[in-house]
Formats: sequence, C-alpha cells, structure tokens
Amino acid sequence: MSLDARRKNQLIDQFVDFTQSNSSVAKNFLLLARWDLEVAINEYLAYQQPPNASRKDKKSILAIFDEYKDEEDKIGIDGTLRFIEDLGYEPEDRAVLALAEFLESPSVGVFPRKNFLSKWQSVK
Repeated sequence: MSLDARRKNQLIDQFVDFTQSNSSVAKNFLLLARWDLEVAINEYLAYQQPPNASRKDKKSILAIFDEYKDEEDKIGIDGTLRFIEDLGYEPEDRAVLALAEFLESPSVGVFPRKNFLSKWQSVK
C-alpha cells in the first residue's frame, strides 16, 4: 500500500507528538517500519537510553564505526556491505536505503565518521 505525502506527514506528526522527538527522527523510524506508526514508536522506545549514557554511547558508536571503516576514516563500500550483512539485511532491502538516508550518505555505500556518529547519537 502506497501512502500519499499528506498521510505520511500525519504519521510523522503523530510520532513526534507521542515521542517528543523531531520530524527527522520520526521520518527515519517510520521509513524503517514501513510507515507502521505502532512499530516505529515501539522501535524508537526500545532504543531509548538514559541521558547520562551519551559518553558511553559515543564510545560504542565509534567502536562500531572503527570496525567497518577503511583507511580514509570513512566506511567505504566493503565496510558498508559487511555492516549491512551484520545487521541482518541484504543490500537490496528497503531498510538499507532508509539507513543510507538516515546516515546522510554522500554517495552509494559511503558513511563519513561525522555523519555516522552524529546521526546514531541523535537516536535517543
């Protein structure tokens, strides 16, 4: 079922109202949940952590980044393919497109450190 832009905006607004997050976070979770509001909210709430966890979160996120990065301090295509596989997805899965959008990939299969860290830290 394809949703029109108006319905998608309504779902984003409902997500934001319920979670007190922002529209960017709402859109990303809704994309990953294929626009199922209940699933998106449940996933969002499952990833919530206490505010004092941010320093530990940064170290954990950087450790993940370092596992997949190449010599140029970015995750390149080989690292991206390993990352996707480790997440349990295939490169053709829709969730991979949502992930690339969420991490603001500047080109196919590339994730700079700054984007990777800031975007994953925003998921709280």
